[in-house]
Order: sequence, then structure tokens, then C-alpha cells
Amino acid sequence: MIKKAGLRPPPTQPAPRPVAFDLRHIPQYLPIDWYDTYFAGIPADPRRLRRAVPVLLARMRLGGSIIHAAKLLGLPWAAGRFAVVTIADQLRDHPGQQAAFDTALDALANALHTADHRIDYGARRDALVTWSLDVDTWRDMTIDIVRTYRGKGYAQIDWADRKRLLASVWIWTRVTEGEHHFAPLIRPRPDRPKPGSDLSTYVHSLWPFMNAACGHDHYAELRPRLDHYADERARHIDTACPRAANPHIA
Repeated sequence: MIKKAGLRPPPTQPAPRPVAFDLRHIPQYLPIDWYDTYFAGIPADPRRLRRAVPVLLARMRLGGSIIHAAKLLGLPWAAGRFAVVTIADQLRDHPGQQAAFDTALDALANALHTADHRIDYGARRDALVTWSLDVDTWRDMTIDIVRTYRGKGYAQIDWADRKRLLASVWIWTRVTEGEHHFAPLIRPRPDRPKPGSDLSTYVHSLWPFMNAACGHDHYAELRPRLDHYADERARHIDTACPRAANPHIA
């Protein structure tokens, strides 16, 4: 039979592996301790790698395409696919490192497979999909910081509603181990084009300051409170969900 020019068979998609973990046990963005344990020596961009590995774990569990796996983790399919392709391209420039990456991925998958307990990141994502800090909690959390900095003459610091939503996105990333780029408050529909809202611009512009939170600025005082609140929220979700637990994967 003569094949028509320009037509190729679809790529073969891997079958699911018989692993004990499920999609709900996979965070959207690779936790830093998992990265340090398994992938720190891999010569690839850490940010892309931390996005690509969860997608590959999801595909390992589900089989099928990278695109499908990425979407189920709440990622735009293009972002998930680009991360995986980028890592593969970078590893191609370092002989032997693709095998090292595959070994590290298998080691992490085995740790998840054999873990006595696993965090239910799916339950955490579901619990926070439409959530934000309520106004009263935000006021109680920040009232003394606001007074202190206004007393020092820093009246220009923004404590309005956008700052509350920035704090909400920070909490979401800590509870779910997700990327702030894809937080539901910023991108409620990952399958749709990026909306480019004022909130998105605001969060992205201030994220480096929130992430650094060093020195004596107000972020250094705010961050520990947000982290404490996030950890309490995570414990509450894990306790409320019978499938959830607090694992230690190493």
C-alpha cells in the first residue's frame, strides 16, 4: 500500500504503569525537597524540570499523552508539553544525562509507589479551587504590620484588595505545591488563553519580593504569617479528607 505524502502515523503512547500512587498524589510543581533529593545534579533548567517531572509522573500513572497528563494537573497543555520537550532538548546536549534523568524519575516514582502515606494534592487543589483569604482574616493578619509601617512613614505600601489576593495566591502555592502562574485566582481556566488581567500583572510583578522576603521590609514580616496560615490550612484539608495523609518521601 502506498502511503500518502505528508501523512505519518500518530506517535505511540505509553501504557499506564501498575503503580500504587494516583494523579491526586502528584503535585503540580515538583516540591523543592524532591528536586534536591532526586534531580539536583541533572544539567537542566530547574524551573522547567520542576514543571516537567509531575507531568511525566502523571503520564506514567495514566498512560497516554503528555498533553492529557498536563491538563489533568491544572496546567495549560502547551506549558506542560514545552517543559517536557525543553528538558529533553537540554539533556541531549549532555551525554548520559538522559539516562540519569530517567533513573531519577524512576527512583521518585518508586518512592511514591512504596510510601506508606501520601499527600492528597488533588484534595488540596479541589479545596482551594475557588478560595481566597477572606477580608476579615486578612485584616486580622496584617493590622499590626500596617500600623507599624504607616507609623514609620511608609504610607505608600499597598494593603488593598490586590495584596490580599497576592497573599491568597502565595498560600495556594504552598498548600498545593503549584505554580503561581497557574493559580485559579489568576488563571481559572488553564485550557483557555492567559487572560492577562490586572491581578495577574500585579501578582507577577510583586512575586519576587514575596518570594525573597528578606531584610526588614514588610514582606519579611508578612511571609511567616502566610506560611503558618498555609500549613494550618493544609493540615485542615488533610484531616478533613479521609484519603489524605502527611507522607515523608526521601
